[in-house]
Amino acid sequence: SPHGTPYLYTIYSTVFRDGTQPVDVFQTPLGIRTITWDQNFPYINGRKHLMRGAAKRYDYPGFGSGLPEELRWKDIRLLAECGGNFLRPSHQADSVAIIEACDAYGVCVTQPNADCEGQVTPEHPEFYEYKREYLRDIIVRDRNNPSIVAWELSNGALPPGFPAELKGIIDAWDSLSRTPSNRRAVAGTNRPHTIDWSVVDIGGVMNDEGASTKRAHPATPVYTSEMWYTGRGYTGRASWRTEPAEGYINIICNDTLANCFGVHHFSLFECSGEECYETPLEGGRVRGQGWSMTD
Repeated sequence: SPHGTPYLYTIYSTVFRDGTQPVDVFQTPLGIRTITWDQNFPYINGRKHLMRGAAKRYDYPGFGSGLPEELRWKDIRLLAECGGNFLRPSHQADSVAIIEACDAYGVCVTQPNADCEGQVTPEHPEFYEYKREYLRDIIVRDRNNPSIVAWELSNGALPPGFPAELKGIIDAWDSLSRTPSNRRAVAGTNRPHTIDWSVVDIGGVMNDEGASTKRAHPATPVYTSEMWYTGRGYTGRASWRTEPAEGYINIICNDTLANCFGVHHFSLFECSGEECYETPLEGGRVRGQGWSMTD
């Protein structure tokens, strides 16, 4: 159960020769938990949870795609140690090691589909098929991991009718998402006006849109999938002042009062995976976003 030290079982698959002599054994970690939702919150093992965490970009540009698993585990350990129990890989699914680390540290995951932000249009039919295949494959890969709480349809707007098609893929490949115990709901996009509220089970929005969105859709759980707003530009961390934190504190307080269930700070680490700025810093300058949790 998030967060803390969830209990993981171990399955031993043993091969015997002649029915008696063990010749090989394989260990598989397994987490067992229940999750239900009301109109506001997830209930994990019967306990209501407020989800607090971060989005994660590609934070080690020097490694590219060859990032050692040790560093992936380190990222999730740091998030858990500072009280985080919620991760959003941004904006497409992360590695198996990240999900296994989330299982072990009790960090819940909203798992994205392929990104293609703003590119899924009739002029680009190839992205329709890309998102269909990506969503199917990531569900098949991760559907047995207990840390997954939601499958995200898209980061950004989708053409009319396509969200319902993607929801059908989720229902087809993760049967537990359709049971009365709704183990895995569906996260939407990060702009309220682009969400097909007739399809999604969860609405994910941006910055200070959570409270107003929840009031407009009281029957649907709502969370902030990206919180990077400070109200004072993108140099908040670099200034080493307390004022920029006010924007984040206000968002979290307003969301909580409106019964939003969670928030992802965008992002977990300063990196070159998003827009980068040369921000002033005492004694020099730092290249980074300027709004992330950790340098």
